Amino acid sequence: MHDLTESYEKCVYYKEPAIVPYKYFYAQKRSGNIKICNQLDKDLFSKNIENINLCKYLNNYDIYVASGTDNSLVALACGCFCIALKNDASEKLIKDKINGYIINSVDDLPVAIEWCKKNLKKIRENARLNARDIEQQYSYFVVADKYRNFYNSVKI
Repeated sequence: MHDLTESYEKCVYYKEPAIVPYKYFYAQKRSGNIKICNQLDKDLFSKNIENINLCKYLNNYDIYVASGTDNSLVALACGCFCIALKNDASEKLIKDKINGYIINSVDDLPVAIEWCKKNLKKIRENARLNARDIEQQYSYFVVADKYRNFYNSVKI
């Protein structure tokens, strides 16, 4: 059996570059009018934004509208309130009306945005706590440790 108790830096999970929550964080309290970012935002995805710049970019927004789940985790880690279509992945990440809003179809999007406008104060107050929860559950270090514990528990 391989000993997987080596340091995180030498662990196999760190050999591949990846977008992971430990590089993302809630950086600032938001104010002013509601700011909404979506996955199709040309500034966000037409350029290859480096991880730290993506974090700074997402920290300018209150709401992230996801067309899938690929960047929802990153947005949540940056303190964004996510609006996402109902599926297994979004239901694992998003606690409806706590750190995000789950919609059944795109036709529900206007209702979700209106709810966010009415609850913007609550969304902003909870942003730091919601980002911390994502970090505690899905950060690179936590997930790597779960894998390490699993692999060490396997009897060969």
